[in-house]
Amino acid sequence: MKVKDQDTPFTLTPYNRIGNNRTYLLHAGEDTFFVKYFFQNEGDLRDRFNTELAFIRYAEKAAPGFTPRILAADPVSKLILYEYIQGKPLNKESISENEVKQAADFFKKLNSKASHSDSVYLPNASEACFSIAEHIKLIDDRIGQLSAIIPSSQEDIGALVLVNRMKSIWVELVSNIHTACGIQQIGLNEELPVACKVLSPSDFGFHNALTTETGKLTFLDFEYAGWDDPAKMSGDFFAQIQVPVPAEMFEYFLSLAFSELPEKNYLKKRARILLPLFHIKWACIAMNIFLPVHLERRKFSNPGLEVVAFKKNQLQKAADILQTFQNKTNVVH
Repeated sequence: MKVKDQDTPFTLTPYNRIGNNRTYLLHAGEDTFFVKYFFQNEGDLRDRFNTELAFIRYAEKAAPGFTPRILAADPVSKLILYEYIQGKPLNKESISENEVKQAADFFKKLNSKASHSDSVYLPNASEACFSIAEHIKLIDDRIGQLSAIIPSSQEDIGALVLVNRMKSIWVELVSNIHTACGIQQIGLNEELPVACKVLSPSDFGFHNALTTETGKLTFLDFEYAGWDDPAKMSGDFFAQIQVPVPAEMFEYFLSLAFSELPEKNYLKKRARILLPLFHIKWACIAMNIFLPVHLERRKFSNPGLEVVAFKKNQLQKAADILQTFQNKTNVVH
């Protein structure tokens, strides 16, 4: 970061990204920086600011070059100033083995034995679960919250119809997961061993990445990051809906990302069993806009949000996910 005279004029312009926080580009003389203003609300108690700050500071040491550098942070105003990454967003057409390999490399560096001694102070990831029963309960709770939508518009009514459809799929999926766990001799309440827990960027995917002209990826947004289940990391990576990762690359990703984890074969089995579960979770996430606290967060990040249009868009995303089940839930046995 270049040191500027205090009188150097600057401009701050909104930077539109789909997310939970307000983001800006700060132009000071010839320099450009990225500013993130973190959402705060009494109904959402996550410490987004400190979680992201701690995780990136860890990542700067464990996986240098994979995240933007933090140049300054203000805990009072919940502002972080980052270096500006000259890159462009990815889309589903731009995802190849190269991008998947870079994502796996980032994860592996975060979880290298040499780096873990510096990570004990990091918190659990948002919605971290360490048993299959916990994962199931968490999604049960999400579906329950959506079931309580107050139908005050046609979009709300459509959401409730979709939730009822989701419930029937969910019942069958949970039954299949029980069967798969029995075949693989994995207890539903079996706690993941401490040695098998991993540091996850959480909300990990190419929707939170930029690619430079050379094809190098920089990963962004770590407000949910921390210690987590590797099955959740891989499940979210393939289930997130903004920049879909080709399903046929799932085994390739597991082979790279899990290659140095202890009990990797056991962890791969869990990841395969739980993958469909995370698709349902992301259908729920797509419908968060129908819940008041999540709507407020979206309005915070985008004051000009067209709520009705956004609700319709998110409903379609959730419906597309449920359509892939085609009344038959496939779980790896």
